[in-house]
Amino acid sequence: MNVFLSWSGSTSRTVAEILQENLQPVLQSARFWMSNNDIAPGGRWSTEIAQKLEDSNFGIICITNENLLSPWIYFEAGALSKQIDAGRVVPLLFDVDVKDLQGPLTQFQAITWKKENILEICSHINKCTGNIIDQNILNTGFNAAWHQIEFNISKIDTRKIVKKTRNFDDIMEELVSQVRGLDHKTDAAFSKIGASYTIDPEHVMLLGIGGKNDKDWTAVALAVSVQELAPWILQSVVSVINEKIKNKGNVPSECVEFLSQGIAAFETMIEFGMIKAPGNQKRTIKHLKEYVNFLWDIPF
Repeated sequence: MNVFLSWSGSTSRTVAEILQENLQPVLQSARFWMSNNDIAPGGRWSTEIAQKLEDSNFGIICITNENLLSPWIYFEAGALSKQIDAGRVVPLLFDVDVKDLQGPLTQFQAITWKKENILEICSHINKCTGNIIDQNILNTGFNAAWHQIEFNISKIDTRKIVKKTRNFDDIMEELVSQVRGLDHKTDAAFSKIGASYTIDPEHVMLLGIGGKNDKDWTAVALAVSVQELAPWILQSVVSVINEKIKNKGNVPSECVEFLSQGIAAFETMIEFGMIKAPGNQKRTIKHLKEYVNFLWDIPF
């Protein structure tokens, strides 16, 4: 049972750390995971986070006034909703009212920071594990942990948390801008390792990649099919192939990481309705993810 703790901003991170540290001993059949680093505006969404999201069975989104309008909170919420049933994704509101939620976050059953609500989350997680703890034992363990949780939470100075205000359209506009910025980030990163986005299929066919590789050509075809919606995916696939040619079959991890991020971004944009895509895109995304898994198995 993997529990993903989503956070953004210093207060949200502190809340997530307190939950991870104190709930892990109570629910030993569950594994609470949170990233070590925040994602700066325009920053990269790491492959590790993408993998953890994919492997998660439950998600807790730590919402505070400082991250209530963070595009990346919406990004991770969208990714969680694709992997997990909506009932297992819980926005946990710290010093935030339910009425302040906007956009896709409203589809989830959010709860406010109260002892009984945190216990309810623990009970829900417990029922989802393969090794259910008796509720009385869970209550005893939780009550013991709550004293430390309450003490650590009391150290957070909520007066320093500045409430940000803007509408959901502005949030989505920023997220679209950041996601499409992957295009330029990929270009800059790959230029450092000598990759090129220009590709001539006949030229690649002649050079070969240890002979024609069906997986590479399938990936190119898939990327071309979504080129108008997500041009960065084709650019990333092309860069992967160019690197395979140059390095005799090996692909730098940076290339695979950018491709993985680009696919995740495309998937989230469709989920949130930021771009209109045909219904068959889920299958396209699935096959592109399989290609990424294939690449990870290649030695770097």
